[in-house]
Amino acid sequence: MTFRFSRSHQEAYHTCPRLAWLRYYDRGHGWESTKLDLHRATGSLVHSINQWLLNHCLDHDTLPNDEVVDLAVAYAIEAYKKEAQERGVNIEEMGDLLFELTRQSALAEALCRAWVRVRLPDILAKFKVIAVEQEWDVPLDPEGTICIMVRLDALLERRDDKDLWVLEEKTTGWMSEDWLESFRYSSQTLQQVWAVERHMKRACGGVLVEALYKGIKRSDESGKVTYYSPLIRGYIKKGIPPFDEDELSWDSANARRKGWEPCDVWQWGKTKDWVALLPTEVLTAQLFSREVFRSGSEQEQWARQTLAEQRRLSGAVASLADPGHADIHDAIMALDFPARLNADCYSNKYRQRCPMLQVCFSGLDPADSEEFRPREPHHTQERDD
Repeated sequence: MTFRFSRSHQEAYHTCPRLAWLRYYDRGHGWESTKLDLHRATGSLVHSINQWLLNHCLDHDTLPNDEVVDLAVAYAIEAYKKEAQERGVNIEEMGDLLFELTRQSALAEALCRAWVRVRLPDILAKFKVIAVEQEWDVPLDPEGTICIMVRLDALLERRDDKDLWVLEEKTTGWMSEDWLESFRYSSQTLQQVWAVERHMKRACGGVLVEALYKGIKRSDESGKVTYYSPLIRGYIKKGIPPFDEDELSWDSANARRKGWEPCDVWQWGKTKDWVALLPTEVLTAQLFSREVFRSGSEQEQWARQTLAEQRRLSGAVASLADPGHADIHDAIMALDFPARLNADCYSNKYRQRCPMLQVCFSGLDPADSEEFRPREPHHTQERDD
């Protein structure tokens, strides 16, 4: 029997073992929130658009034209809005659902159009896209009893030396040099390089991290949330027809000038047209890139420690599923899947609340709550099991 895990499984376990249990293992499937996490969904929307565009690069080795980009945006946004309306969204701090979906869609579209215009030409000049969203099962032991499920955003081949590189895309509402530098020490980039070299049997030069900045988000005195990003927030000075036309600007300095007022760009016109008006330097300020290199010794240490960790968890999960071990269930949970039970559960470093808060603190059973549903597997290998 093969025990499979993914980066998400492992990251959840390192954040809180009980969170990993509830999200991935409980009752054989784990749980997820019934309602859509809107901010995570926005990142997924950006990913969906760019996946379409990278597939075009894979098939044609050319930059996507406007028609391809338009189709990618339309298809991904339609699917995003449909899922949000079907599942619902927790919008207690956001206001109107349709407004928020429109805003998040505009932000995702603008980020992707900026990335296509500024970053993708440089990437395609240096690299050839050779795989997009491929799924791999990579064993950590010779017997294949412990496997990591891997799905890369894209796999690139550098044109000059044929080295393989991983393309990893991130959306973030927080940007700093420390955040970018942290990828040099991230277990994600370490695992990705290790997996590529084992699966492809070729050298992997590193990971190209592409970070798309969503802008600062602030709430005013009334609680209304505003995204301060030139990609979706402009400034308008309304003219007096038929003598004067409206003036538009992305410069926030206009907020203090007479006659100027902020406007949501999607209410002014098409997001596509607004992004086309923005100078390259404005778009570049929303996009960040970092090349990450990982050494062979780091990879070996990660693999050795991870194999030991996952073997232990494999045994714990099997014991918890065995009715004959019911008498030691509590001991196994306390040892292998303990709950953190600290202030981070309520507000972590990202000021986010754990979705399983009431399960641990109030004894809520996910199976008896409309707040949760069985987790939908993200990897084909999980469905096969």
